[in-house]
Amino acid sequence: QSTVSKHYSADIHPACRMGQGIYLCTSAGVVIGETATVGDDVSILHGVTLGGTGKETGDRHPKVASGAILKDSATVLGNIPIGSGAIVTAKAIVTKPVPPLAIVSGVPAKIIGKRDLSEEAFQDDLERHLAFKYLDEWRALDD
Repeated sequence: QSTVSKHYSADIHPACRMGQGIYLCTSAGVVIGETATVGDDVSILHGVTLGGTGKETGDRHPKVASGAILKDSATVLGNIPIGSGAIVTAKAIVTKPVPPLAIVSGVPAKIIGKRDLSEEAFQDDLERHLAFKYLDEWRALDD
């Protein structure tokens, strides 16, 4: 853990559970706590923190579902779920559960919208991959 911190400026606890296909953009400043869970195909941009509040013991870190996007310097604190396909905008501080497909922003984070599920909304290669893999599941959640 200390070698990773030293070379990559990231602190990812070896006991956290990480899914497949995770996109770590530069990993600089990323902090992921011991009991955090990160689902498949989650995008984690630089400076993201998945941490505890300091008031809990045991299972105390966030649970991020598949296909979520955590943008630059987003902070998620406590044992709370981030729903499938949710987007946490840059510098948001999340302390309450985020439903699937929600877009949250601000300090403290509030729901500001819902993810657009039209084919045109998935522009770049990463988003097209998510659409191919999760779009049917997300549309079922949207009903």
